[in-house]
Amino acid sequence: RRERLRKLAMETIDLSKDPYFVRNHHGTYECKLCTTLHKTEGNYLAHTQGKRHQTNLGRRAAKDAKEGYIQPNSLAMQVQVKKNRIKIGRPG
Repeated sequence: RRERLRKLAMETIDLSKDPYFVRNHHGTYECKLCTTLHKTEGNYLAHTQGKRHQTNLGRRAAKDAKEGYIQPNSLAMQVQVKKNRIKIGRPG
């Protein structure tokens, strides 16, 4: 069953578009989000479906939302301009 899921993932997922997928100088594959090493692409794809990677993706999305980070390749880029106003009568 696991091997069948790996083959299906290899056919459907394009690794060149994955921002966390890196092949290092040792010939192994690395997940930059989780800092894990994998011997094969199939092993990396199995990792991306796992609990640890999914948890880290959730943490990253929450952190980006909190900081107001907008991905550069999104089509609906919006820039908010803050105006500095003097607040009279309010401490701090």
